[in-house]
Order: sequence, then structure tokens, then C-alpha cells
Amino acid sequence: LKRAWKASAVLSDVKALVFDLDGVLYRDEEPIPHAPEFVEWAADQGYAIAAITNNAAKSAADYAAKLARLGYGIPAERIVTSGMATAAWLAERTAGAKVHVIGPAALKAELLAVGCVEAGDAADYVVAGIAPETTVAELARGTRLIRAGAKLVMTNPDPTHPTPAGFAPEAGAVQAFLETSGGVPAIVLGKPNPYIYQLALQRLAIDPAMSLMIGDTPETDIKGGKRAGMATALVETGNPTSGAAEHPPTVQIADLRELRDLLAR
Repeated sequence: LKRAWKASAVLSDVKALVFDLDGVLYRDEEPIPHAPEFVEWAADQGYAIAAITNNAAKSAADYAAKLARLGYGIPAERIVTSGMATAAWLAERTAGAKVHVIGPAALKAELLAVGCVEAGDAADYVVAGIAPETTVAELARGTRLIRAGAKLVMTNPDPTHPTPAGFAPEAGAVQAFLETSGGVPAIVLGKPNPYIYQLALQRLAIDPAMSLMIGDTPETDIKGGKRAGMATALVETGNPTSGAAEHPPTVQIADLRELRDLLAR
């Protein structure tokens, strides 16, 4: 009872909700139980809603279409992917950045859309995510470019993501490969980098102190939300939550039904 009271007191100023996707709103093609009803309730209550994902495999429009199929009404303009954050970061710092891209086609499209240029062996940045078709030969080329002086930029550090069949590797596995073989640490633009949260909050035009990050991964969702100045809710429907001891959230909940009870107090 004391825990719930303390949480509801902190959450009383929240006017905007920012959701992680995998493990919070859905797992693969299945909505998480109670999540669609929660998002609909939150919208009816007047909360501003956005979503951020460390998955760079699809565009914001693709994610909006998937969410619509699963019963969610979050438009593309309120969704920020790690691919979008990576592209925006590069565009802010280097006009026409020369890149070598490893990973999904959606990541390459985001980079080209902001003026980045595929430069082959003349690349100044190796930009990497994860895709099923990525080969060791592609990773080896990235290694050579990094060893020659190119900066390594990763979409996200997640080692795995949840699927109905169990956990699958994510971009963090590619990061480990390229950092080890390339000999330099990566610049990581997805969560927990505050930059991706700031992009989402800019779209909502709201102060971080009035927003709540809702995620399933302490090491990314919660750590990054806190660094961005947001309240945080850790939901136990996706990734393992053992990291909560090191990255404690504002509130830890079994599912979004429990969060609704706290916000409605």
C-alpha cells in the first residue's frame, strides 16, 4: 500500500506517456494482455502518447501499421525508431555524412533520407544495426573500415529481444563483434542514450518532468528515461527485469492494468 501511494504521488504530474514497443505493447504479432485497453484508456484520459523503439528494422510508418493491426492508435508521427535517431544525430553533426551501413534496409533508408551518402571504402562512419541477412563478410568489411579510422555508430545496444519462440539476438550482438574486432567503442544512439527520448518529447512538445517512460528493460528503457529526466515504469511483460536493482524505476508493475490503477488514483 505504501509503495502504491508513493508511486501515485510521483505520477500525479504525468501528462505524457512514452511507450517502448517490443515486450510492452506486443510480442511479435500478439498484443500484450491488457495493453490495447490501457492505451485506449490513456488517450481517452487526455494523455499525450508517443512510442520509441530500439528496433531499427522498420520505419515509423511500418510500426504504425503494425500497431493499428494489433488494436493501437499511435500514428507514425508519434513513433521514433533507433534508425531515425541515428540518422538525425548524424545529420545534425555532419552534412552529407559518408557512411557504410550494416543492417536492415529501413536503417539505410533513414540515413539516405537525411542526406547521408554511401561511400564504400571512403566511409567516415560504419553505421550498424542487425538484420537476418547480415553476413560475416559484411562485418569483416566494417572491421577493416573501423581499423582504418571510421567511427562505429550503433542503432542500439540491446543484446536480445523477446519473441514467441524465446529470445533472439539484437544489435548489441553486432556491437560486441565490431567493438572487439574493430578495437574501438561504439557511439550508440538508441536507448539508453537520452537523445532518442528527446526526439520523442519534442514531438509531444512536453517537459520531461511531465512524462513517463514505460518499458520492459531496466538497462535501456529505465536507465535512459531517468537520464532524460522522465519518470519511469518498468513492466514485467517482456525482457528479464533483474537489472531493476541497478536501474530502479519510479514504479515496477506486473502489467499495464496495474499502471492504470496507479494513474487513476
